[in-house]
Amino acid sequence: MIIAMLLLGCTAEEPDKKNKDGDADPFADHALMADGFFNVAHRGGKALWPEHTLFAYGEALEVGADVIECDAHSSSDGVILCMHDSNLARTTDGEGLLKDHSFDELRALDAGYWFEDGPEFYPYRGVGFQIPTLEEALTEFGGAPVSIEIKQVSPSIAHEVADLVDQYDAWERTTLMSFFDTPIIEIREREPRALTALTALEGTDFLNADEDYEPPGRHLHAPMDFGGTVVSRDLVESAHAHGIKVWMWTINDPQDMAMLIDIGVDGIYTDDPILLEMVR
Repeated sequence: MIIAMLLLGCTAEEPDKKNKDGDADPFADHALMADGFFNVAHRGGKALWPEHTLFAYGEALEVGADVIECDAHSSSDGVILCMHDSNLARTTDGEGLLKDHSFDELRALDAGYWFEDGPEFYPYRGVGFQIPTLEEALTEFGGAPVSIEIKQVSPSIAHEVADLVDQYDAWERTTLMSFFDTPIIEIREREPRALTALTALEGTDFLNADEDYEPPGRHLHAPMDFGGTVVSRDLVESAHAHGIKVWMWTINDPQDMAMLIDIGVDGIYTDDPILLEMVR
């Protein structure tokens, strides 16, 4: 597994220390720019365990995931938490917007409340699962790589996210993305060490790139149907020629997984990291 090698301070292969122009590549030693393939536990593997819980993150890493994902929001008193929805109702026993509640209020909620294992069977209710903080995602798992998607844009939490990554010296094991331009631009302006994905608009620019194209980010996080066409070997090779790694989301079909691995993608976000580990 890539995660084991990262924790030992080595990678599958020695990364190229130069970019396509022959200059020193500032991300040459970044864990998530290493050669090899990354199994990324989408929401911690939400098909298998209550999503965005420390339990899910830990289980995902145990079964072979290389990277855990945190969708970032903020409590009303400024604590950055990992949760997909802005609303509490789908995954917890709470109601309303996450950002309207204090950290203490949010930590009192049951984050395993609605996870269903068969009709009307909720095995994780009342066992103590809480909404995790980004701080916990960065510190609880022995330095495991983390993919951070900044979901909340109003008010902006980009600098608060950057503060935590900086505090735990995690720039070389995190990748940051957002479907919105503003938080990623704020992150890049603040921290040149930040490995960021192309935003949605930047991804469109990449599809029209010529050989002189300079990517503003070094990861492309893409769905199967990207820019109106299914991701192809040519697209992956074009990304690699520009120094961009291609990570696909959210892939839960084994045939799709196998096809994407065959054409050379660098990572797959999946709700089922056990299945992906079997396929790869």
